[in-house]
Amino acid sequence: MKRRGFTLIELLVVIAIIAILAAILFPVFAKAREKARTSSCASNEKQIGLAFTQYVQDYDETYPNRSMGGTNFRNLLTPYIKSTQIWACPSNTSTNTQNGVLTHYTYNNNNDQTWSNGSFMRLAAIDKPSQKMLLVETRNMGWDDFGSQWWGVNTFGVGFAGHTSQWNILFFDGHVKLMKPSATMTPFNMSSIYRDDCTQAPDILYRDGVNYLQTLFP
Repeated sequence: MKRRGFTLIELLVVIAIIAILAAILFPVFAKAREKARTSSCASNEKQIGLAFTQYVQDYDETYPNRSMGGTNFRNLLTPYIKSTQIWACPSNTSTNTQNGVLTHYTYNNNNDQTWSNGSFMRLAAIDKPSQKMLLVETRNMGWDDFGSQWWGVNTFGVGFAGHTSQWNILFFDGHVKLMKPSATMTPFNMSSIYRDDCTQAPDILYRDGVNYLQTLFP
């Protein structure tokens, strides 16, 4: 008995079906991979949060300054972190480093690098620690921090909201939440340690900054 093979039309139909299925499934796979990377990033921030907690307890409930004598806060937390890979967000392709450590995460010590009396930020002074930002994600940054005014429109261009237009935020109480940058202004300003509104300088710079950042990751 003669065996019948595929005709050209049948083969093209099969190829077309495979192509359609691939077009449907590939975006799903990409979203699943990004969700896994987002979770890994959140885990990094949780571990950094534990390092902050240990540092604060060791230094009389005082937070490190973002930069002290050429040593930035990442280096100060290194003794409490087992691997420097914790500073690397798997979704962030930036290779910029400071003192040999990737700058994928930035510390909020708003509103001044040091307080006017020369001391550093103290745990008891943090207003609403469960709702105020301690650490956020950054990219294309080659120095310690955005700046003491947290931040301006120009400097906010280095923020990273690459997790489906959102970024992971570590709050002062240690929990991590995935949010859109603009959502950190509602119902109040989550970036300001002492004030809640976004209508006073330098907080107005933050308001304009996150609105600008949102346009970079629509």
